[in-house]
Amino acid sequence: MLDIEKQTGLSIELEEQSNLDIYPKIYFFNSKVTIFHKNSSILIGNSSLTITKSYWPFSPFNINLKSPMINLNGFELNNVSIHANYKDKIIKFIKFNGDLIGGKFDITGDINLNDQLPFNIKGQFKNISLNTLLKQSGINLWDRITIKLSSEEFSIFGYAKDKDNFVSSLKGEAELSGSGYLLTTDEERFGAALLSLLVEKLPSLSSMSKLYNFIISTYGNIPTFIKGNLMINNNKILLKEINIENELGKSSLNAELDLKKNDVNGKIYFYEDEEVFIETVIKGNMNDPEILIKGNVLDQDKETPKDIRKIFKEGISSIVDKLLKISD
Repeated sequence: MLDIEKQTGLSIELEEQSNLDIYPKIYFFNSKVTIFHKNSSILIGNSSLTITKSYWPFSPFNINLKSPMINLNGFELNNVSIHANYKDKIIKFIKFNGDLIGGKFDITGDINLNDQLPFNIKGQFKNISLNTLLKQSGINLWDRITIKLSSEEFSIFGYAKDKDNFVSSLKGEAELSGSGYLLTTDEERFGAALLSLLVEKLPSLSSMSKLYNFIISTYGNIPTFIKGNLMINNNKILLKEINIENELGKSSLNAELDLKKNDVNGKIYFYEDEEVFIETVIKGNMNDPEILIKGNVLDQDKETPKDIRKIFKEGISSIVDKLLKISD
């Protein structure tokens, strides 16, 4: 334990009297252990810790830890169970599972206690709330959308020693699947019908009207499936071919999230009969990005709203009122 404390900067406090046997093997147990890091927000509380080792000279220390809660820089892991071993300054996670943000995770991997603390983790997760995950990271996903993600196979590696460069050191990839839900109102459905009527007076509204109708009728209050790939490298998250689909329609997303600049840049394609009928650009700060409709007519008409997210945010009735005044 002293070796682990020295290399990682963790402090291990034994709050109950420990049980220690040295024959026929080394056996250590404490029912109430607290592990924390002074220079970062790592807290493992009210944990039970078991360490065993045989007298065979090449055998590792076997570590079993159970904790109701682990806090890693604001992210809570609950009902955690860890089975690991320690040998030659390497902690190998044979089994590391628990609950995370309404879902579950199950991982394996290792961390080397030399130099920069390189780590390598593989595993899977299920039904993780993207909304909560981003919120705890300081990013607010559009509150009209609820997304839960899963991955049958993901991997990530990096260096844990330097807190300031931790994120930039991360590299990884995941095959994603999940579900999404867009909350819409009756007013918005009525507004979509009004937009369709206004197209005759304002032809520049055609793309906006088609897209708004498509989003409302395809995704509004209807469970939707999500599938695609994610990559992490050089402070960036790359989303590739993220398909957003249900029985009524399909769209796809390709985007780059810059974690250092906190911005997003990408495109969303909307399909009709397997052909792209509208392309949108998503860009700006991650907390409040724009989703802009591309098109020469829209670009020439300064009065026509181009940010589809802004239309939902301000309310379709206020947009329709403005457009009626323009048409008069």
